[in-house]
Amino acid sequence: MSVGKENVIVVIEDTDEDFETIEFLLKKTGYQFVLQRFEFADNAIEYLKDNPPPVFVLLDLNLNGTGGHETLKIIKKDEKYCIIPIIVLTTSTDPKDVEFCYRNGASGYFHKPVNFEKFGRSLQILMDYWLEAVILH
Repeated sequence: MSVGKENVIVVIEDTDEDFETIEFLLKKTGYQFVLQRFEFADNAIEYLKDNPPPVFVLLDLNLNGTGGHETLKIIKKDEKYCIIPIIVLTTSTDPKDVEFCYRNGASGYFHKPVNFEKFGRSLQILMDYWLEAVILH
């Protein structure tokens, strides 16, 4: 698979360590894509307005500034980019967060395990599913 605008994945994650882990593990999947990282949701929303839609968005719920909950609502209520799949990546296992995300249009809810190996296996499965579903079909 070649890298192009259609192979951009937006990552909205404000923790360097979490982003570096995601970046490292995503590179190990073997798929070719460009990660566009934003530490602040407002910057990501501006990017989405001015660029072709990414393959999908990985969204952390616990962000500084505009939080993940509000970001999800903003993206999903805008007709221009409401069809972009948003996969929530979070440490939260709160059933209220899960319900909120699905009620507000999240395409998936992924708990970030503390264990690096488990996180890697889970992220590989997540990437296999979404990249196969969105890019290849």
